[in-house]
Amino acid sequence: MNCMTAARRFWPPLLSLLLTGGLAFGQGNLTVAESVAPEPNALQRAFAVTPVGSVVVRIGDAPGNEVFVAMRVDTPPGRLRQMLVEVENYRRAVPSLVRVDVSTKAVDWELEIPAANLQGAFRLASTAETVSLVLQRGAFAPGRLDFQVHPIGKHSILTLKMTVNARDANWITRRLVDREQLATPAITVTAAVVVLRAMAILAAPDETRSVRRPFIEPQPPLPAWLQTADLVDITGILGNTVPTGLVQVAPGGRLLFAQIGWQVPDSAESLSTFLSDAQSWKAVPGWKRITTSPKVETVGVGAAQRWSIGSSFPFVSFDGIWDVGHGKTLRGVCSEGEGKGAVWGWDAVPQGDGSFVSFSMHPRLDRLGYLPRKFIEAEPLLEHGLSMGLAYVDAIALLRTRPPFATQPAPTHHHGRAIAPTMSHEGAGWLTRPTRQAEEHPDTLHALLGLKKGTTACDIGAGNGYHSLKMASSVGPKGRVYSVDIQPEMLELLKTRATRAGILNITPVRGTEKHTGLPARICDLTLLVDVYHELSHPTEMLREFHRSISPQGRLVLVEFRAEDPKVPIKALHKMSRAQILKELNAGGFVLESEDHRLPWQHLMFFKADRRTHNSQ
Repeated sequence: MNCMTAARRFWPPLLSLLLTGGLAFGQGNLTVAESVAPEPNALQRAFAVTPVGSVVVRIGDAPGNEVFVAMRVDTPPGRLRQMLVEVENYRRAVPSLVRVDVSTKAVDWELEIPAANLQGAFRLASTAETVSLVLQRGAFAPGRLDFQVHPIGKHSILTLKMTVNARDANWITRRLVDREQLATPAITVTAAVVVLRAMAILAAPDETRSVRRPFIEPQPPLPAWLQTADLVDITGILGNTVPTGLVQVAPGGRLLFAQIGWQVPDSAESLSTFLSDAQSWKAVPGWKRITTSPKVETVGVGAAQRWSIGSSFPFVSFDGIWDVGHGKTLRGVCSEGEGKGAVWGWDAVPQGDGSFVSFSMHPRLDRLGYLPRKFIEAEPLLEHGLSMGLAYVDAIALLRTRPPFATQPAPTHHHGRAIAPTMSHEGAGWLTRPTRQAEEHPDTLHALLGLKKGTTACDIGAGNGYHSLKMASSVGPKGRVYSVDIQPEMLELLKTRATRAGILNITPVRGTEKHTGLPARICDLTLLVDVYHELSHPTEMLREFHRSISPQGRLVLVEFRAEDPKVPIKALHKMSRAQILKELNAGGFVLESEDHRLPWQHLMFFKADRRTHNSQ
């Protein structure tokens, strides 16, 4: 087996290890107040201050994993868009994509990774504004890649908004995402940067085209080059609550550095104090042991404290000596070890009532062991994508450990209503009890849903699939049902029932208490049957439903009637019509219609109110 084949064989687990390793933290209450995808006019203004050749990155709240990347391309918009609608160009842009077979229903694809070849199918769809790859089955499904082209003078800005099911790409991503939710956005941003840069390089004229496979050695920047001014200017235009980054490329196509930043409520002084403590850095993946020694003089850093790092990663070595300069900004240079020459920098700039904080790095991935070196040789653009993912994870890792921002407990009440506990998978048999047909009339419910063949339905809190299987029959083989549940045991029960029934158009999706895990604008109908009252974070989940519903989609709530004392269900698991309207209206949904033919339950149909909420 040659080196290139070995690199392809091991890059999925290596990618996951580099990005998530031993993380034991969450993004927690990092709040996202604006869409990751900015308005076109704001994007054009931002690129007026963006360094030439850079990729702009915006990363949504984990694990919803919506990632936006953009890059200027010296190609007219019409030519660039025409390239995007031709399937063969995706294979040309990404050499590891060894098979792209077009049929009438979907495009089957295969990514060449001998030990765990990734396969799947996507549907290419285009509108006047967007060219989309909708991932329908296989690795990374459900998911979508939405490309747009915006004119800037005679040239273009190429953008990609990407949402994928990173968890189910293969067995190791399942284990890591289940362990740490930040794996999802980190893997997604890595892939998005690689895909965007690959398509931009393919589209660029020959005289301006970047080198696809650079032949020069990496040249890390001097610490003084890691300035935050460009990023401050960009976020001043695009918004500063979404983590926003830059991937800067050196002449010749190698990475210069990756940078991520956003606004936090802390003062710049308190952040500097926290980050100057070497022991705070144990939150960084791989930095398991840190010892300090007296100050030394280091070129580019000045008077520096020496940090000795010990790691325990398989395949990757983070062992090394870092010279860290303290002051208003922090700069670190790796002076010994396999990562020799790597640099990072922290900046905190007073902004509003808090600070704008940014983290920049050139990690010298090519030196962190045999496998990192070889998989970058196999796909050079991974140097850029992985560095952005690492910068994001390291920044969140550090800032989530600072006091007093511990994870807040889940709310106990919402709009005056006590939130019910989630039914355990151990009670799944109740969902398929023989008396349910007579008690709830589920066949009547599904007739009233009016699902059409070929549409996409999303079953939230799907449990063992009682309603998902019925919905799969309604939408037919050309349609699809995404079955979301937070309990992996429930999803396993669902898979077993679907397999026994010979149903192939159901995609199980592992959600969380705050995120569905669904792509944006995919659900023609979102169904919650006796589920909404158990959502531990209703506000966040209503925002998720807004994001994932299609432009003409409907949200359907079925809840046991609190107004009827004859309904033999505990009061905690009932809701009144007035309470449903209060919470759904506050969450950005308006009542479209309702039906009273179910014996025990409210049946209410809602539309998203796009005037008051941004679902992009």
